[in-house]
Amino acid sequence: MLRITDSMVTAQTLANINNNTKRLSEANDRVASGKKIDEASDDPTVAARAIKYRNYVAKIEQYQDNASAATSWQKVTDDAMDDLDDVIQRLQEITTQAASTATSSDTDMEALQQEVTELQQQLVDILNTSYAGRYVFAGYDTGEAPYALVQTYTAADVTTTDDTGYTEDSIGGITGLTAGSSYTLTVADSTAYAGAYSYTLTDANGNIVASVDNITDTTTAVTLTGTDDESITLAGTTGVTTGDMTFTVNNSSLGSTITYKGQVLSLCGVVDSSVSDDDIISYYTANASVEYDAANSGTQAIKYNIGYGIEIAVNVEGQDITGTGADDTNLFDTVAKLLLSLDGDTSYKTYNSETGEVETVSFTTDELLTELQTNEDRLLTTRTDLGARMSYTSTVTSRLSNDLTTYKEFKSDNEDVDIAEAATEQATAEYVYQASLTVGASVISKTLVDYLA
Repeated sequence: MLRITDSMVTAQTLANINNNTKRLSEANDRVASGKKIDEASDDPTVAARAIKYRNYVAKIEQYQDNASAATSWQKVTDDAMDDLDDVIQRLQEITTQAASTATSSDTDMEALQQEVTELQQQLVDILNTSYAGRYVFAGYDTGEAPYALVQTYTAADVTTTDDTGYTEDSIGGITGLTAGSSYTLTVADSTAYAGAYSYTLTDANGNIVASVDNITDTTTAVTLTGTDDESITLAGTTGVTTGDMTFTVNNSSLGSTITYKGQVLSLCGVVDSSVSDDDIISYYTANASVEYDAANSGTQAIKYNIGYGIEIAVNVEGQDITGTGADDTNLFDTVAKLLLSLDGDTSYKTYNSETGEVETVSFTTDELLTELQTNEDRLLTTRTDLGARMSYTSTVTSRLSNDLTTYKEFKSDNEDVDIAEAATEQATAEYVYQASLTVGASVISKTLVDYLA
């Protein structure tokens, strides 16, 4: 028969007390933290599922952020297109009103012309709409305003010796320079780039108004730009020698030009009939390389990842709204024609790049109304496409919300304790612990004196 000693009883009692202490501690931790485990070793199965569910929740929350940003971008774009539609409708009203010349005075026509000029600038402003510092109609290049309305000039007279290899005919495009003022073009070897040239344009006071550096190919057009949108474009030349060329800007205005990302839309598309053919040809020859090339521009869709394998294009490219050139009934060309008609002109000049000649084109008010309707239809088509994407984004957003709720429930069921059950377990552990202390006190109460008695 096994003999049970006092030391064995004491050891077992202390072991039981320790176990109950641990149980009480764990019960207290679960109630305090609300979690089933504190470390992965507490329950590897629960820990593995916790990692998986937390990963799902984090992904869905990121998708929700992306969807929210996509929705905001699309909403800003849709609002801008709504403003564009208002402008086009007003242009249609003005065109119809201008057709009634019998009841319109010169003052009325001047007022309408002024309004159209303001609407032209308003079109540019709307197409430069931005969201969170990014221009929504600019394609990939969202950091800078894509559209600009500039007054375009051509022709200049060389008043001194041509030391740079350029001639009067080389100067085809001038923007932002004061008519009648004298300027000096300096071509020098670049100090920063070996084998390259630097170009500097200074005014009569010696102030630099435009410049460009690192020009290695002088056989193509060279454009100098300034901080206040000044520019001068020189046609290519076979040989350039360093030196100065002084000339006086005796401008011939080609009217307003719309640029897109620095490139000219509809180069020489609509020019006042009073401009000479030579000036138009000179401007086109010097600037042909900076004309917007719609055919090779490519689609620039900015896509947001808003779900598992789901991407949505959030942007609309400006050329999808305005058209890409004269053949596409470009909105800005139509506005330019309307301005001419309000000034009493029913024709304009345009450069034919295939024949190399300037053509005179006549137009009627009915044709302008047809073009404006074409522009409105194109805007409607683009807006409908955006609306479909907005609807899809909304559907995905709703589904993400449901998925987040589901996975949060899974996560909670896996990790969180049942508070009522945990409280009951804590009370039980507390009771058992106190009972073990009471029993232990009676079991190990004997001392050495008891044994000596």
